[in-house]
Amino acid sequence: MAGVRSRGLFLAVVALACLRPAATDAQPSSGSGDASVAALSDAGAGRLWDAQAGLVGKAVEALKPRVPGRPNIYALAIAAGGSQQLFSREAHLALDVAAARFGADYRGGLLLSNGRADILESPLATPRNMIAAARGMVDRLDPANDVVLIYLAAHGSADATLQTDLPNKKYLASISSALLADALLSAGIRRSIIVISACYSGTWIPALATPDSIVITAARKDRTSFGCDDKRELTFFGEAFLHGPLAQGASLREAFDHAKSQVAGWEVSGALLPSEPQVHIGKNMLAFWTGRPMPAAAKSAARPKVARSP
Repeated sequence: MAGVRSRGLFLAVVALACLRPAATDAQPSSGSGDASVAALSDAGAGRLWDAQAGLVGKAVEALKPRVPGRPNIYALAIAAGGSQQLFSREAHLALDVAAARFGADYRGGLLLSNGRADILESPLATPRNMIAAARGMVDRLDPANDVVLIYLAAHGSADATLQTDLPNKKYLASISSALLADALLSAGIRRSIIVISACYSGTWIPALATPDSIVITAARKDRTSFGCDDKRELTFFGEAFLHGPLAQGASLREAFDHAKSQVAGWEVSGALLPSEPQVHIGKNMLAFWTGRPMPAAAKSAARPKVARSP
């Protein structure tokens, strides 16, 4: 990322997207059907937007207090694409995988989602809410030690943006690599792990690559990724990465290698043009790239013992 960041968090960011069609509007206007869609109607939209600051604050307050003496892990999952429900499913699964991967070190996560099932209970996935969530989480963390996992899910395009839309297919201001870089910088986040499963996601590397970041992409800057279909549970890369060995304690390198190999096999079987996942590893992040969670027993043994009076 451009500029010099202050002391910050280990940040893991996973953006999951596919090809993004052209977007126009910035506000919702109509809807029908269930209560979620009704909230997007002219009558309900004002209340929905007015509720956003409170929903972000409530989500931040629900995070567990940090445990001193060791790095704590928090998560932020962002389902930007609301017109398809698999992006919401992936965001929910990312939070589950974070909890399984980091165990007792995991202190909770926030969901920003434009999915039909989420918009009445969770903050919307918008640039403003993303910035507010990052700042709110930073206020509760130890910036020098704690880790934040951010997972973004939506369609993507060659200009390093995600389609950010609602269930009624109304477009919002797009979440982009530039906006994400600015959000990290303004929040004081320095060390980052960013995983972008998206068409053309290699275009995100220039804005986000630093000596203190890892950037994993599901495709080259000039290639699409596959699997953005609501008949599927997850996209190709999302399935390979989130249903792979990561939740069982694998390192990021092992999880990426597994996902890359599995996606390549599916693409060969489908006679698809290879997406060719990419990775940038900052020189200060090699240990985090190859490391695995420390077993609970080893953590206990590693803590300094406090002398007690007889």
